[in-house]
Amino acid sequence: MDKRLQVRKSSICKVVMLGDAGSGKTCLLRRFMNDMFDASTQPTIGAAFGTKTVMTSNNGPVSLQIWDTAGQERYQALANLYYRNANAAVVCCDLTDLRSFERLEYWIKQLRNAEKGCKIYACGNKADLIWDGIKNRAVTLQDLQIFQTKVFETSSKMSYNVFQLFQMIADDLEPVENNSSVSTQVNVNAVEKQNEKKCC
Repeated sequence: MDKRLQVRKSSICKVVMLGDAGSGKTCLLRRFMNDMFDASTQPTIGAAFGTKTVMTSNNGPVSLQIWDTAGQERYQALANLYYRNANAAVVCCDLTDLRSFERLEYWIKQLRNAEKGCKIYACGNKADLIWDGIKNRAVTLQDLQIFQTKVFETSSKMSYNVFQLFQMIADDLEPVENNSSVSTQVNVNAVEKQNEKKCC
């Protein structure tokens, strides 16, 4: 039986966006937050953060606190700072890039080791590239189902299934009394400086 997410009665949900660089995480977040798309979006450095309230039928308003994490290899060692207390994770790949799909196993393993109770949503993004004949499909929905998570095929450009994805995350909440806060404070600038010191 699929367990619902458990968060405190304040109906706050921490969501992390995971996946390799170029898988479309930032574009998904921007489409959801501001209903905008920019094809020239640059890769996230460190992490970005946004909050948006979603109305649900069962739980009333739910505040989604969304962390967009960097997918570049040099930032991956820092990713578990953002996993902490996450209620949900959107793990993204590019539907036209087999390598980004193969890397999902790494991201999901890291997440489950850090936050065993975190609900995972596998997201195959950039469906518009297939529809427009720009690139060939490399990943199917059946491929994504091997991770035994809820699966979405999305297009940030066409606004396809983006709002439905985050609506499902909010709808899956089950408020629980006296649960600790899901909010995690991370100083992104400090994290980036720490990473620069390690760089040769």
